[in-house]
Amino acid sequence: MTRADVIENKRTDGATTREKEAAWVTLAAEFNAASTVRREHRQLKQVISIIVNKWCRFGLNAAVQHGRVMVSVMVRARFQG
Repeated sequence: MTRADVIENKRTDGATTREKEAAWVTLAAEFNAASTVRREHRQLKQVISIIVNKWCRFGLNAAVQHGRVMVSVMVRARFQG
């Protein structure tokens, strides 16, 4: 399972939540390594959530309109894995 698949997983049980948290931490570490600006994983998660909500409002992505959080659009463009 790729990191994007873990982050997009809709399950909310304890094990899945821990996997998601670990995936976000890894993503933040990779982001920080490639960027001059340091961001915590919570900040990245919040920014991506805001972007997805804007996409929903303006209808820019059919998958988002149907409720699937397309974190992978942003994540996969920068980081494969």
